Amino acid sequence: DFWAPWCGPCRAVAPNVEKIAELYAGKLRVYKVNVDDAPELAQQLGIMGIPSLMFFQDGQLKDKIVGAMPLPGLQKFVEKNLA
Repeated sequence: DFWAPWCGPCRAVAPNVEKIAELYAGKLRVYKVNVDDAPELAQQLGIMGIPSLMFFQDGQLKDKIVGAMPLPGLQKFVEKNLA
């Protein structure tokens, strides 16, 4: 989850991201990256908007979404990528 403290949509989606981490504990790891603290990483990964959620598998980017999403949408995103 690429986010920033000044980003309203990031703050809105944060509880959903935390819930995903809870629901899928043991199946995936969730990391939160503050783009203000890690601008080089955000640039390296091509983050153009926040919130951005990226799904990596075996070190490779598998999928990503940009923008706030309700919990059911995040669950679909995760389920699709875990399959």
